[in-house]
Amino acid sequence: MQLIPLLNRLSRTTKSLFPRINSGGCCVFAALVGEELRKKGINVHVVVGAWNHNEVAKPIEEVRQNIPDAWVADHRLWRAEEIYFVHLGLEIETRRGRVLYDANGVQANRGELDGCGLYNGRMKLDDAKALADNPHAWNDTFDRSDIPRLKFLVESEIEHLTVEPV
Repeated sequence: MQLIPLLNRLSRTTKSLFPRINSGGCCVFAALVGEELRKKGINVHVVVGAWNHNEVAKPIEEVRQNIPDAWVADHRLWRAEEIYFVHLGLEIETRRGRVLYDANGVQANRGELDGCGLYNGRMKLDDAKALADNPHAWNDTFDRSDIPRLKFLVESEIEHLTVEPV
């Protein structure tokens, strides 16, 4: 199956099985999908949305330079630099350009994701994976005991991906 239809199907299935995915699980979803796409050779970056996205914040990459690797999952260090994780998703490179993706599906890259403007810069997938593993800083509406089932869903869906070179 081709990339965009597959991702949109994955989003529909995810939201039907895990209706609270965007209430504390968006980073988990982005990390899981991003990792599987990376295994298929697709370039992905993590985008971070928030309401104060450009008012005072430095670019994501600049902030990350000030955070030691061992502490990348600590939200307090990001907040100290005016980065607030309201919503996370992926920026995916396709043959037709870059698109944004989250549990709501694929959308054109218009600098906004799920109603949130995007901070300047992009986060590394490995940093998002570390953040996703930290259960203490996310909205607890999302049931983290669902992560193994979500992981299985993402892996089994993306397994059907027909990769076209970018």
